[in-house]
Amino acid sequence: MSNSKSIFYIDPFSKVIFRVSKNNFEKVESYTTKSYVGSRVSFEDVITHSFKINSSISKEDLELQVELKMYEDAGLRTDQSYKISYIEKKLDYEDSSIIEAFAINTSKIKDRLTPVLKNNYLDFLALPNLSFKTLYTNKILSPKQDIFVYIAENEAFLSIYKDGRYLASTTLMTLEALCKKASLGIEEVKDILVNKGLNQENYLPGEMDVYEEISSFFSEMFSKLNNMAIYNRSIFGFENIDRIFLDLCDNRVKGLREFAKNLGFEDTKFHDFNLFRQKERENLFEKIVASYIYDKYVNQDNSFNLSFYEKPIPWYKKESGKFFIYSFLMVALFGAYPLYLNINMSKKEDIKAELEQKLRKAKDQSRDIKEKILQYKLKIRKLENLKKQDDVKLSNIGKSVDELINMKTDNKKNSLLIVKINEYLKKYQLSLKSFEQKGNNIVLEIIAPYDKRDQIASFMKDLTNDGFVEVSTNEIKLDQNFYISKIEIAK
Repeated sequence: MSNSKSIFYIDPFSKVIFRVSKNNFEKVESYTTKSYVGSRVSFEDVITHSFKINSSISKEDLELQVELKMYEDAGLRTDQSYKISYIEKKLDYEDSSIIEAFAINTSKIKDRLTPVLKNNYLDFLALPNLSFKTLYTNKILSPKQDIFVYIAENEAFLSIYKDGRYLASTTLMTLEALCKKASLGIEEVKDILVNKGLNQENYLPGEMDVYEEISSFFSEMFSKLNNMAIYNRSIFGFENIDRIFLDLCDNRVKGLREFAKNLGFEDTKFHDFNLFRQKERENLFEKIVASYIYDKYVNQDNSFNLSFYEKPIPWYKKESGKFFIYSFLMVALFGAYPLYLNINMSKKEDIKAELEQKLRKAKDQSRDIKEKILQYKLKIRKLENLKKQDDVKLSNIGKSVDELINMKTDNKKNSLLIVKINEYLKKYQLSLKSFEQKGNNIVLEIIAPYDKRDQIASFMKDLTNDGFVEVSTNEIKLDQNFYISKIEIAK
């Protein structure tokens, strides 16, 4: 446990700073460099990817799998720098877990946060969708089946929690997107939502277009919410959504409850984000995130921390600082023994600083090596896939030769067809899976790699141009990165 009573939280968008203690938030102008400081990323900047894995996997192997999946499946680039974290959600009915991985591009986040940071350092960088955990930790909410919906100008998402445990999140349409559809400004839309909201009778005949856009916005939101609930219910098992907490730029939407009931949410209770019962209805979501970071600080829990800033060396550990301290002590202290102790202590400080510097270098080298290993593993994966494709090609080339040799060549047209099939298979780098004679017709199964599907059409066109008029296909299917087409040729 930490002995300090408060931390500082920076709203990354408004740049407002809060001094945070237990359920208390005080606006301040600045903070000291010795303070514990936290902030958050925008959910719009978070790259997420989920996959299933056996629960018996070791932590080291799981971390490697997370990185591989994020680069291979989620589209991370090896020439960019990312901070990656993940949460494991164990399944009750089998020995498996759902892994939800998160990544942020450090350069993008740095551009937003660095201008407001002192010493270019941040202790904790939070994921917004995990921050609602603080409401259960501090017993502000009793554990139930809850959905939290946050809609701001440039950020919107929902998160599902079951019995106080995080399940899943997804993005929603932002307020800015609604403004573009309604051809209105941000403040104008906020005012309409607060004062007219989702009650159609509040709109004049000339405002029906605006109402339709707003109604469509919330209908789409509830549809996505319902789909998410159904999907997660099938995986994690729960009956109903008990509560929905919705915040729209610190405001309530007029007529929201009635609108939701008409969409099937009759038994669901609706609340806003003013859960700390603060007098000031502002920065409501940021206070939730600030409370979450405060919990992490108090419990010395660094999990799900995406901060990539390195802690600066204190001035007294730098050479200039040490020189000042030593000089002052030599002047102030006249006894030889105190001076000896001071020199001895300074040597130990030098050794400590040197070791800390070596540790930082070792961490940097370890990170570089880890990134190189990851890149090599990705290359090996690609080479293995290419090898599998080549093996299939070679196997099918052998089959093609055998089938064509066994074909009856009792007339000139048959012989010409064999020659042309071989010629065009080679020309378009295709292979033959099967060959069958059906009366006067020949049925071929042609295989093309995923990126050469159009070559099948070219193959058929060349045969048609050679006088084989009835060349047709009624089936093209994808099988393990290969397209297989059944082609019928009338002789």
